[in-house]
Amino acid sequence: TQSNTATEIDFAPDNIHFLAVDNANSAVNFWRSDTKQLVYVYNTTSPPVSAKFSKIGSYIGIGMQSGDVLILNAMSMTTYGTILNPVGAILEIDFSWNTNSLIACAANQIKFLGIDGTSTWSINVRSPLFSCKLNKADGVGFSFSND
Repeated sequence: TQSNTATEIDFAPDNIHFLAVDNANSAVNFWRSDTKQLVYVYNTTSPPVSAKFSKIGSYIGIGMQSGDVLILNAMSMTTYGTILNPVGAILEIDFSWNTNSLIACAANQIKFLGIDGTSTWSINVRSPLFSCKLNKADGVGFSFSND
């Protein structure tokens, strides 16, 4: 079953393929923008909340409500690895530009991780986060509530 609502989309580096997070159906849908065709559905064990292509397109990261982060090989759609609950309930993930690491963001914490799950550093924040991104120098940008 396809949902009519995507909670997040992300384009692959080829700008042809994109993914859409279907939280309601615990799936990530993969589409071709040139043909508007659904090409693959990846079903998850927990509802996904964030999914991203790595910057060079070799991996796909899926952050789930359970707190786990799943890393897929983008070519074969097979599991590269699972990072078990690095920060609690995931809000967003983003890959580094060298593709060897990513950030996982929760309401009050950001953690920088190797794709093998090794933790490099983390930051606790006072206000709830809304979004987080990595720039080309692996600097972190994030937005949060002032309440």
